[in-house]
Amino acid sequence: FFVFILLVTFTTLNLLVGVLVNVVAVVANGEKEKLQISVLRAELLKIVKAVDNNEDFEISKEEFDKFLVQPELLKNLQEAGVDCVELVDILHYTFDINDNNIP
Repeated sequence: FFVFILLVTFTTLNLLVGVLVNVVAVVANGEKEKLQISVLRAELLKIVKAVDNNEDFEISKEEFDKFLVQPELLKNLQEAGVDCVELVDILHYTFDINDNNIP
């Protein structure tokens, strides 16, 4: 009987440790993703400010073309899982036909 109680206790403890490790892993992945988004946002804003020639905080198609050839941008976008080739392919959908700018 005591062996059964000991076995059940260790099994339950092992189960609880497994659940705790799983929860910690999920939280750590969420925090890592938030950090990656924050770093990517900071890099994008830095590059946008550098290529925004007229400083109107809108990106024209010409400025966007300059934006896409920045090596650190391409590296950061690829690390974030963005398909840069597809981004260029859908470029004409992102700009308004009338003013050719993205606010």
